[in-house]
Amino acid sequence: MSEFFTSDVRDLLRCQRSMTEQKRIMIAGTVETETKTFDGVVQAIFEDRGSKPRRWRITMLDIE
Repeated sequence: MSEFFTSDVRDLLRCQRSMTEQKRIMIAGTVETETKTFDGVVQAIFEDRGSKPRRWRITMLDIE
């Protein structure tokens, strides 16, 4: 299981589609200050309220 952040609305929409359809995606996200690539199926999306710029925390089931 991986967690990362995104502030890109297009990436958010891809994550929502992955979660709804339970389909695998590959996407870049931020962990602390580092950008990494993640591969799997999105399990949950939470808005990080109060963050500037606006961002979302993504929880993804990793595919190995």
